Amino acid sequence: MATNAALVIGNSAYQSVSELPNPRRDAAAIADALTRQGFDVVRMDDLNRNDMYDALRAFRDKADEADIALIYYAGHGIEIEGRNYLVPVDAELVDERDAPVEMIHVDALLRQMSGARSMKMLVLDACRNNPFVARMQREDAGRNVGSGLANIEYAEADTLIAYAAAAGEITPDGVAGGNSPFTRAFLNAIDGPPQDVRRLLGAVRDEMRQSVPGAAPFVYSSIGGREYVINPNSEPLVQPEPEPEPEPAPQATFDLATATTTILADFAIADRLGTAEAWDGFLAQYATLNFHVLYSLALEKRQAIEAATDRRGLQMVGQDAAIAAQPPAGAAPRDDTPPARDDRIATLAEPRPEAPRIQTPARAEPAPLPEAAPEPVPDVSAAPQPDPEPEPEMTYDEAVRALQVDLRRRGCYRGAIDGIYGRGSSSGIERLSDVIGERIVLARRPDVVALESTLALLERHPDADCPQVAAVSRPAPRKATQPAPVRRKTTAPAPAPKPKPAAPAPAKSSRPKFCPDYGVTRGCRNGTPIGD
Repeated sequence: MATNAALVIGNSAYQSVSELPNPRRDAAAIADALTRQGFDVVRMDDLNRNDMYDALRAFRDKADEADIALIYYAGHGIEIEGRNYLVPVDAELVDERDAPVEMIHVDALLRQMSGARSMKMLVLDACRNNPFVARMQREDAGRNVGSGLANIEYAEADTLIAYAAAAGEITPDGVAGGNSPFTRAFLNAIDGPPQDVRRLLGAVRDEMRQSVPGAAPFVYSSIGGREYVINPNSEPLVQPEPEPEPEPAPQATFDLATATTTILADFAIADRLGTAEAWDGFLAQYATLNFHVLYSLALEKRQAIEAATDRRGLQMVGQDAAIAAQPPAGAAPRDDTPPARDDRIATLAEPRPEAPRIQTPARAEPAPLPEAAPEPVPDVSAAPQPDPEPEPEMTYDEAVRALQVDLRRRGCYRGAIDGIYGRGSSSGIERLSDVIGERIVLARRPDVVALESTLALLERHPDADCPQVAAVSRPAPRKATQPAPVRRKTTAPAPAPKPKPAAPAPAKSSRPKFCPDYGVTRGCRNGTPIGD
């Protein structure tokens, strides 16, 4: 059978500093709680350095055979140069260099329980106000001493480390004679319903925040996704049983065929009577059958009667009361007696357990309605009649042509006389209205009446003409591809060139020239020199 092992240490009786009142009580309470949860617990109090090492060596054998190995330490803890130490009761710690010799490094605890098969758990309620720090600072013997534990450097897989406070922070020891705030919250969580250890430590953190303002317990975890429970023997949280839902009340059976036969008979009675009271009784009786087609028809007939009554009331508005009260000449005397009302109609408004067939009563004759007095015919001749609109004398095409002719005569239009009111005609009207001084506004396609009104307006200004703008002629631009024309002079012909002087003849040589005896030589005759 798998077992869980725990080592619980409480150091209170310190020799070099004042005694801590609560760690021994904390260790006793934690040991009892873990024993109830099935742990094989070894509890040790007020251990010196050698005793702490002996306890760790003895616990190692239990941890190697356990699924979960847990060490709970309550006492002084200190951090020097980023390393965490637990303080035995015989430590003096005058110089920070004494820490490795006089105290127990936290890594030693983790190594001694590394053989646990499932999870290794270390809980350090050791972040109390540390008198060693003040002492070393007073003697100027420590430069890198902290007031609380730092982060753990060595941690294997499946390891969970719970601090009573965040790294470098402190938490109070609690009221003397009780437990520390962290131990009390841890005990409450263990006695609670069984749950994963991470959720259990989350409950410890929530309680600490309420009991110690500013406290921030910290958890370092390298465990996997499986569930680890250290309080399996606690009472599970009992969920309240849901209240049984009330059974729905049995619905009354409904015979649609019988109801249809009854509603049809009563509908026929109300339709024969044709009065508002008959339809009101029918609608009240069959309100639960408002989905039936006869109910919808009855509702429409009732609304039609109400609308007819409203129309008769409106006919009487504005008439003289005396004339309305007198019957017309030759009419029968007015009978104000209400029509006879069948007693069966009243039963339609009363609920009935059964729907028997209603016998058809004799139809009561409704009383004749009083005839309304004839409305006086108004004298149409006495009322002022509006002037009839003048009928156009020209067609649309003729009116546009006449306007274009007039505009061309005044120099305001240069287009064709085509009977089309376009941009040229509209521009001419605008120019002429500026000359006249009256704004003439015509639609994009004016009617014949508007065109005739415009012509009448122009007739009142026969001398109004549009100003003419002189046309400016501009020479056509020269084409870049044509060569510029060559300008020739028309002056007198140029004088003939002067004759050049003849080159002087070369001078004859004074040397005699001899001719050979043979052949023919130019300038020679019988070999006699020329000039001889």
